[in-house]
Amino acid sequence: MKSQMMTYDILYTIFSIACIMLYIIFDKKTKKIQPIDIIMIVILIVVSGIRCNVGSDYYVYYSAYNDWLSKLDSIGDVIQSNNQFGLYVLGFILKNITEFPYALFWLIACMIYPCMIIYMRKKTNNPSIGFMCYTLLGFFAISNNILKQTMAMLMMVYAYESLVKNKKIKFVLATLLATTFHTTAIVVAILMILARKIKPSYKNLLLCILIGVVGFLAYNVIGNIVSHISILERYQTYFINTTTYSSMIKETIGVVGYAIIYIAIVTLLISKKEQIKENDEEAYKRISLLMVGIAISIFSINNWTINRIALYLYQFVITIMPALFAVKYSPKEKRNYMFMILILLVSACLFLTIFAAENEYYSYQTYFNTEPMPY
Repeated sequence: MKSQMMTYDILYTIFSIACIMLYIIFDKKTKKIQPIDIIMIVILIVVSGIRCNVGSDYYVYYSAYNDWLSKLDSIGDVIQSNNQFGLYVLGFILKNITEFPYALFWLIACMIYPCMIIYMRKKTNNPSIGFMCYTLLGFFAISNNILKQTMAMLMMVYAYESLVKNKKIKFVLATLLATTFHTTAIVVAILMILARKIKPSYKNLLLCILIGVVGFLAYNVIGNIVSHISILERYQTYFINTTTYSSMIKETIGVVGYAIIYIAIVTLLISKKEQIKENDEEAYKRISLLMVGIAISIFSINNWTINRIALYLYQFVITIMPALFAVKYSPKEKRNYMFMILILLVSACLFLTIFAAENEYYSYQTYFNTEPMPY
């Protein structure tokens, strides 16, 4: 199993680096969609669309689309059957168009990757760097597993852009739409509003780390209190430190890794915050999203699933990191900074692919050579 994990890890990293190099070579500093954007969209869609048994949730979505949805008569039935009905509504509509068993995966891929690539092109002057973060920091791997949350994350990108432009109604509507895919979007909306009020600084970074640590400690204290109150005993499982379970050790290590990686990234960003602010003030303000995400990651060491909330905030690194690359450096400083960033991102990829992508199938297969099977 370990050799399989390492092989998958290395192959994913090589695939990412190859795509990044291709993107960098043909990327142009323009807001207009480029042929290389289309090429990368097609690559990501195809790789994602033809996959089979890649991701621990793969069979859940496959069986829901091919079995459960076939038993429902209307969209109303779909909505009533699940609070997070967004993905299944899409599946129900698609099911009435085609019987192709893997159509849902193709549809989601066709919705996610064009939006993300175009978003990076429109919001940065160097989308190839954003793409580098998207692949090496594990967002592409994640998008092949937790589909409902990935769709919610996409909606919350639009919600945040509405928040920035003070379009409150659009912000609320986008958030509500995101909750139909994953209810955590409501919490994320609140955190986004909070992040807009925090200035990026070393002091505030330390404050976010401290808040995360206090939350981590309070989490355990609350759990102990709950365990001694008979009427609340049934809620004790929500406060048990998951590191006590061997099956959760990998995910807990992954959460700690997330916190360390993004602390390093934010530290680099803050070191050049004035230059970033001068070139791209919005990218400067978005650094606070990563800081709030760090607090969430530290808090979620007790329960690794909570770290998924941080992913909503971390995803904005794809529009922040290009601003760091755009800063004017002396030749020596540029060499040192770029080296540190590249080493950090490649190391993060090697680590997160194993510990944090939640990808229990450590191999890449397609439906051309295998059949879907439960994990």
